[in-house]
Amino acid sequence: LKKAVRDSAAELAVAERRIAEAKDLINTYSQQRREINLKPNNPRLTVEQHNALVTQFNELGERIRQLENLDPAKELKAPREKANQAREAYLQHVLDMRTLADKIQRAYVDLGADAEVKAAIAELNKETGKTYELVESKTFQAKLRDLKKLEDTVLSESIPLRTDGSNTYQVSTVLNGKYNKELVIDSGASVMCLPHKIAAEVGVEPKSTDPDIVLSLADGREVQAKLVKIPQVRVGKFTVENVECAVMPESLVNASAILGMSFLKNFSFKIDSETNKLTMAKVDTPTSGTPPKNPK
Repeated sequence: LKKAVRDSAAELAVAERRIAEAKDLINTYSQQRREINLKPNNPRLTVEQHNALVTQFNELGERIRQLENLDPAKELKAPREKANQAREAYLQHVLDMRTLADKIQRAYVDLGADAEVKAAIAELNKETGKTYELVESKTFQAKLRDLKKLEDTVLSESIPLRTDGSNTYQVSTVLNGKYNKELVIDSGASVMCLPHKIAAEVGVEPKSTDPDIVLSLADGREVQAKLVKIPQVRVGKFTVENVECAVMPESLVNASAILGMSFLKNFSFKIDSETNKLTMAKVDTPTSGTPPKNPK
C-alpha cells in the first residue's frame, strides 16, 4: 500500500510538471511573439525577412493555441484521484491495524485479570515446576514496533474552524512563516486566491511578467488575475512550499482570501460541520513533493 502511495504521488508529480512546463512555454512563446512584433518596424528588413518573421510569429501563435488546449483540471484529474485513493487506502489500513492492535492488547489485560486464567496458570506452574505468565509475545511486540513506525509516517491533526453559520468555513493560515490570515476553505478552487492588498502585505505582490489566469467568481463573472507562488503556507502543523496562488486585481477590494487545492491537494482532509473542525492527514513519503517537514 505504501508503494502505491509513492508511485501514485510520483505520477501526479509528473503530470503537474507537464502542466507547469506548458505554462512556461506559453510565457516563453508569448514573449518571443512580442519581440517579433517589434521587428517589422525596422525599415532595413527585406521582404523575405519580413515574411520569415510573419511565418515565425504565426507558428508561435499556433504552438500557444495547442498548449492552451491542454486542460490542467482534466489532465490532473485521473492522477490526482489515483493518488488520493492510494493515500486514503494506506491511512485506513494503518488505522485498522491500530484498532486491531488495541483490541489484542485489551484482550491480554482482560485475560490476565481473569480468575480462571490465573488459576490455570498457577496450576501449570505447580505441575511443571516452572514459572509461566501471560504476557504479550515477542512477535506481537515486534509487530507493535512496526506499526508505530508506520504511524510515524502518518501526520494528522484536527484544526478549529470559524464559520458564520453558513457552509463557509475559515481557517487560520500562516503565510511566509509570519503572516497569520483567515482563509476560506474551498475545495472547488484549483488554486489559492488572495486579494491584491493581502498579497502585497505578505510579500507576493505580482509583477507584470507573472502569468495571467482567468478565474470564475461565484456570481458568474470572470476576472483576470496574476499567478504567483507563495514560498510557504502553513495550516496547523502542515507546511507546503512554493504554493501556486492567484492574486486578484486591485479593483476587487472585497475579494475573499481562499485556501484552494494548490495547498489542499497535498493532504487528506475533511470538514466536520458538527464540531467545526478541519481534520488533515498526510502520508509522509519521499516522493510527496515539497511539503512537509512537520513535527510529530
